[in-house]
Amino acid sequence: LAGLPGLAGVLERLSQTLTLSEFLPRMVSAACRRSMVLVTLLFPFLAASTVAILYGFSRRLIGGPDYRRLAAYSAILFVLAPNIVMMALFLDQAFYPPLFLLLAGAILLAMRRKSFGACLVVGAALYGAIFLSFSMLPLLVIPVLYFAAFHWQERAPVAVVWANFKRSLLPMGLGGLLALLLFKLFLNYDIFTRYQRMMATRIEGDFYTRLGIPYTGEAPFVETVRQAWEAARLNNVELAVAIGFPVFVFFVVMGVRSLLRVLRREADATAAINASLFLAYVGLNVLRVVLGEAARLWMFWAPVMALLAVQYLLPALRRARWLMFALVALQLITVFLSYQYQDYLMPQLLP
Repeated sequence: LAGLPGLAGVLERLSQTLTLSEFLPRMVSAACRRSMVLVTLLFPFLAASTVAILYGFSRRLIGGPDYRRLAAYSAILFVLAPNIVMMALFLDQAFYPPLFLLLAGAILLAMRRKSFGACLVVGAALYGAIFLSFSMLPLLVIPVLYFAAFHWQERAPVAVVWANFKRSLLPMGLGGLLALLLFKLFLNYDIFTRYQRMMATRIEGDFYTRLGIPYTGEAPFVETVRQAWEAARLNNVELAVAIGFPVFVFFVVMGVRSLLRVLRREADATAAINASLFLAYVGLNVLRVVLGEAARLWMFWAPVMALLAVQYLLPALRRARWLMFALVALQLITVFLSYQYQDYLMPQLLP
């Protein structure tokens, strides 16, 4: 993109006249400088788009008289998340959070409307998102979880479940299959081979090489369970610090409460949405996909966690607005302490 004829000249001039970022020693070519200038200018706008998507999600899917307050408070907590503040100019910060929330909202809206065409398009978009990053894989389970939660909650008869399946999950799957065939035909991209190689590399690097353990192939089931448990402990503590402990804790509380309401079939229009998002996060922990670095790799959960946390806190915030000031203060303190004691600058890359 930075090499486009009309844009390259502008970026080249900007790289010479504006000091926008520190150029790394091995990235001093003109092409690298243009790309870095483009990233420095474009990524803040992409990151800020999450605020607009939070508003749209709150209005279209959560609704209610307090949707504006929900969107505003969620945006504040999202913007003040330590990893969002300090890991700027990364795709994980600028692109994946708005993309994840946008597609999650598109999935849930299409499922609600039971539109064959909309679900077909969303299914193709999901495959495109996974092509960009396997971090978007949790999106695949959200429609299945929401479909199951909604129909369980509504006590829908089998005939209704089947009819809704043909108008929602089926076209979504067909859209993904169509995208898979097109990517294979025109780009020779095989998602299954690529995923297997990525996971093999990730597991060997995170669970063996990093720990100084020789890799001897696929671990036994008991060892796999142990690794998944250790990874879940580390990743959740790291992400809780990176998102902010209050946001993370209330996200979990709201997720568990919504799941219990679905299981009890209580009347709650948003319980199925919240439960499906929460279970998608739980499933990510079960899969043993990463050991550490969750603050960056799982940053796309930040707007979702803020939304669920604020939903839980809204009744208290109506009665005592000072609670929001306390949350903001806690987020700022966490940002300050993280800045003081955690190194996000990768000094090994600097002179």
